[in-house]
Formats: sequence, C-alpha cells, structure tokens
Amino acid sequence: MSCRSIRAILLGTIALAFLYELGGPSLAQGLTAQEVSREVMSPACPGRLLIDCTSGEADQLRELIRQKIAQGQTKEQIINYLVEVYGVTILASPPKSGFYLAAWTLPFLALLYGALALLLLLKIWARRKGKGGEGADGIGESAMMDPDSRKDPYWERLEKELKEFES
Repeated sequence: MSCRSIRAILLGTIALAFLYELGGPSLAQGLTAQEVSREVMSPACPGRLLIDCTSGEADQLRELIRQKIAQGQTKEQIINYLVEVYGVTILASPPKSGFYLAAWTLPFLALLYGALALLLLLKIWARRKGKGGEGADGIGESAMMDPDSRKDPYWERLEKELKEFES
C-alpha cells in the first residue's frame, strides 16, 4: 500500500469517528433513559423495576427521567435526585458504601464460613474414623477388635451364648 492510500484510510476513519461523536448524544440519551429505568425500582409497582412497571405513576417517572436527560443531566445525577426524593429504597441494588456494604459482603462471608465449617467437620469425622471412632452401632472399632476391652455385660452374655450354641 502506498502512503497516500494509508493516509486516506486513516483520514476517513477519523472523519467517521468525528461524525459518530456528533450523532452520539441523541443515541446515548435514549439508552441512558433505559439504563436509569433498569437501575431504579418503581414506587408504584413494589418489587418491580421501573422499566417493567406499566402504571401511570411509572410513566410519569419515566417522563421525568427523559426531561432530566434533555436538561443534560448524567445518569448519576438523575439517580441521586431520585434517591433524594424517594430514598435509598428506590435503587434496584443497594449502594456499595456505608451500612449497605454489608448487603454485598455478608452473603459471600456466609458462604466462606459455611465452607470452612464443612471442611472442619469433615476433618473431625475423618480423624475420628482413623482413630477407631464409633461405628453406626455406637461400638468403637477398637472395642470390637480387642477382646479384653469388652467388659460390657452384653458382650459377655453374647460370648457365653455363642459358646453354648457351638457345643
């Protein structure tokens, strides 16, 4: 490729990028209204996002968001305004700061502690089994193997009856 063709391609790419930036805000504004509606709960439809709610109050709130976008406000500014008016409960997910940080960290900590408790329990069970722990019948394996440790009257009766049966 010649130097002229490379320059032409580069200049064309820059021109397209510039034109895209000029046309970008109107496209971005439509997407921003949807993005804000996805991050905000509907005050009229409990438990539903604003984008999913079909009530008249939700329509009014979506129109307010469009007006704020037309005024040039960013998504963060609009969300902050809605939090000031409706409180933190309007957010679809709690903020990742302050007290609400617990809502983000506690589930992971609970899973971690549960996994650690399970590992500890498995280690204890494995150690108990390896040291001749009790079996399902409550009698230790070492007691079943060592006849001298069978001082239980039931064992003595069992041995006596087995001897009588064999003779």
